[in-house]
Amino acid sequence: MAACERPEVNPAKGSATTSASANAEGEVAPTEDRNQLAQLLAVELGTNEKLRDFLREHALSQFDGDYDVLYQRVAGERIGDETLEDIFTRQYVSQAEKRGQDVSSDQARTWVQRTIAGIPLCQFSVPVNCEKWDASYAPLVIALPTDFDDMKVESILAFNQDGKEEVLNGTAEPELPVVVIGTNERVNEKGEVEAGYATAERYNGAMERLERYKIRDIGAIENWLLGGPELQMQHWVAPMPNYGGLPPYQPATAPYQMGTWSQNPSRNSVKNGQWINAQSLLYYWNVNYYGQTFRDIWVERDSGPNIRLNLTVTLPKGVVITFNPTIGSNDERMGEQFVNYSDPHWPQNQQNPYGPGEVYYFRGSY
Repeated sequence: MAACERPEVNPAKGSATTSASANAEGEVAPTEDRNQLAQLLAVELGTNEKLRDFLREHALSQFDGDYDVLYQRVAGERIGDETLEDIFTRQYVSQAEKRGQDVSSDQARTWVQRTIAGIPLCQFSVPVNCEKWDASYAPLVIALPTDFDDMKVESILAFNQDGKEEVLNGTAEPELPVVVIGTNERVNEKGEVEAGYATAERYNGAMERLERYKIRDIGAIENWLLGGPELQMQHWVAPMPNYGGLPPYQPATAPYQMGTWSQNPSRNSVKNGQWINAQSLLYYWNVNYYGQTFRDIWVERDSGPNIRLNLTVTLPKGVVITFNPTIGSNDERMGEQFVNYSDPHWPQNQQNPYGPGEVYYFRGSY
């Protein structure tokens, strides 16, 4: 069916009953059902000013540091005399009636509940231009597909207030706000925002800080559809070999992870190579405990199961050491950097940052 002829909602296999039973409890909602949810929301946003205000205001509050509205946090709130579930249910029944289908409210509500439950940590985000969202504007709505890969997307399906399809460029940020239905990457299963950063056990010695950083190209690590990046830097103790004795020149101990720093900046704050002042304590560097060298491993976190990497580094005289960081299977690697105790550091060095790949940063020592 051509896009201009597409009905406002096209339930899976043309039946609300079939759609409701297609996604058993605990299963991931298929892309077809996600798109249908996006279509319902887009149509409702076209006429429901209270809903537009509701989503816009909650997004602007940035409860997790980005423009996200986590469904489980707002599911009980009323928009006029309805909840979000009520609105989706009513809209589902309405669109079915326009097609001449007899769908009960109970059937529609079951479909809505199962579809939203099938999107882990379901959220309605406004990843770009939320500040430009005028109350009279009905934005396009997108549902991220189940196999979404932000580094491979070239185009993305969206729905307008008439329920019609529009195809957006997946690599170019739109000039107007859009609503994206997907999974929140910044909260735990309870809906609680994860800690901004964490540090390991500390000992007396120089206070080591991540002073400031900037992203080379935000589009290279996080697609605009996902909003701001979720940054992580693991800092690893990297024992070096003693070349004064006889070969083989292996370090006395293997590298190990000492701690993790993380931060979830907004997309606007890291655009155009802007410096972000982190000023975050990492640890107290005591060379008697940790030696002369650390290695920083930067990633941009995305949802997905964890994997363990084997990152080998060849040192002088053929010595190989291996780092085994645990990251998400969909995380974007941003770069790795050796940091030596004798390296120039902030505040004395404010001109020459580390630049291992997609990030530039300064370490400070006080």
